[in-house]
Amino acid sequence: MLLHKLSDAELMLAPDGSIYHLRLHPEQLSDTIVLVGDPARVALVGEHLTRVEPLADNREFRSLRGFRGETPITVLSTGIGAGCIDIVVNELDALANLDLKRRTVNHTTRSLRLIRLGTSGALQADIQTGSTLITALSLAFDDLGYFYARLPEVADADCLQRYTEHIHAERLPHLPLPYCVPSSSELAQRFKHLGELGLTFSMPGFYAPQGRTLRLSPYFGDAIPQAQKFVYKGLRALNMEMESGSLNGLAAMLGHEAITLCTAINNRSQGNASVDYAAAMHTLVEGVLEAL
Repeated sequence: MLLHKLSDAELMLAPDGSIYHLRLHPEQLSDTIVLVGDPARVALVGEHLTRVEPLADNREFRSLRGFRGETPITVLSTGIGAGCIDIVVNELDALANLDLKRRTVNHTTRSLRLIRLGTSGALQADIQTGSTLITALSLAFDDLGYFYARLPEVADADCLQRYTEHIHAERLPHLPLPYCVPSSSELAQRFKHLGELGLTFSMPGFYAPQGRTLRLSPYFGDAIPQAQKFVYKGLRALNMEMESGSLNGLAAMLGHEAITLCTAINNRSQGNASVDYAAAMHTLVEGVLEAL
């Protein structure tokens, strides 16, 4: 059987043969991968592992490998936003499912568990800063999923229709068309005791897309109250962040499991914020690793 060989421009590699951005080799990849946004947070997760080995450090992508008991875990920083997630998930999948030397797709596929631990703003007034919010379903406004032909296979069309009706259809031509993708149901069940399961709004930016006003006013000025009122299949809207939608979408299209758990560092209803979240992050990391 003839195999399609990927060109140098399609499958970009570093001079040492590692994948271009992450600078990782296939043998360094664990089946379970903890993703964090901030490169400095990689070391925080590493404090909860044994036999820790630094792997690579390139741009915003820093990584290490360690063990929880006898289970190997790769920890990787992604940077901020859907564009970084596009690089991270595709390159992790390439490490798992491509032969980098032959530049071909492997005959058998390998499924990864991608567990993103982040921070976000809480939407509901009763959610306290420091709480753990677990994304059961992500409503994404980043447009990234629409560049992939397989998005309709994994998206929840009913969620999109319900949300469109919720905010009035005439607004959508002026905003990115959202797409909805659930997190891994197995991972959601595994971690549900750590916090509240709910719906996450995954936005393409931090300021106007999340309803913030500094010197520029958002087009969608009532984004927060509209989000707070949206309920789908018993899931209320818990938080806003910038990565869960693209992560869920790409993982589902590629056959991987993914979920996002966030520590709430501000509350949009209360207008308060807590930036001293290290203790809460340590608690979240320990809870996730223990559940694994």
